[in-house]
Amino acid sequence: MLAGIAEDKVLENILKSADELGLGDALFNALEGRASARDIVELYKAPTPLLGAVARRVTDLLTGRRVGYIVNMIMNYTNICVVGCTFCSFYRKSGHPEAYKLEAREAASQVIDAWRRYKIRQVLFQGGVDPAIPLEYYEEAFKTIKTATRGEVAIHGLSVVEIEWLSRISRMSVGEVVERLKNAGMDSVPGAGAEILSDRVRRVISPLKSSADTWISTMETIMEKGLPISATMVYGHVETLEERAEHLLKLLELQRRRGRIMAS
Repeated sequence: MLAGIAEDKVLENILKSADELGLGDALFNALEGRASARDIVELYKAPTPLLGAVARRVTDLLTGRRVGYIVNMIMNYTNICVVGCTFCSFYRKSGHPEAYKLEAREAASQVIDAWRRYKIRQVLFQGGVDPAIPLEYYEEAFKTIKTATRGEVAIHGLSVVEIEWLSRISRMSVGEVVERLKNAGMDSVPGAGAEILSDRVRRVISPLKSSADTWISTMETIMEKGLPISATMVYGHVETLEERAEHLLKLLELQRRRGRIMAS
């Protein structure tokens, strides 16, 4: 169990309440860091006030009432994408009247302008998957941002699927692509593209994306290169509670191996 939690009287009382609902074991296992998929499924069905009380208390014990934020902007450099996920309303095919693609200098210029105007400290640099955009595009954009902002703007850039496609069109390994992006100024990688880490679900909602295991493998390579990541979940469509649970457990195991997931 997390340090400082084991003897906490507030959590002890919450666990007693969970026991009355038949959820005590599942909640205790979760707090111990050894929840099974079955435990997670049970907790998905738990009353929201119960889970909220646990989350509030754990947060208080770990960080107190301190909160933080980062002034951030989103740079969607293109909406052209060949992946065509069934849930996405953002992408357009090349040649569509609403399709756009910013030049690397223009994308960087908008980030620099936001830094000057609003003192942003991070940019989420992400777009569609356009095979016509080479690796050098991102290197130019990232280096331009870093130079003009004196390194004050962190680049939270590209998703697993963008990096995998860059690897494919550049005929380079994922590791080589990540190394070049890192050298150009990329500081961390967002978790987009995880969706639900279940191949059954991925075949339905995003059949052209890589498998769940490949997503994990790519992220592991990114973390091996020293870059932290975030991890997301797109839920509420065709997945089951069991598949949500397995998704969380796969991320937990990845975190235990590498320890570089900033948020999920």
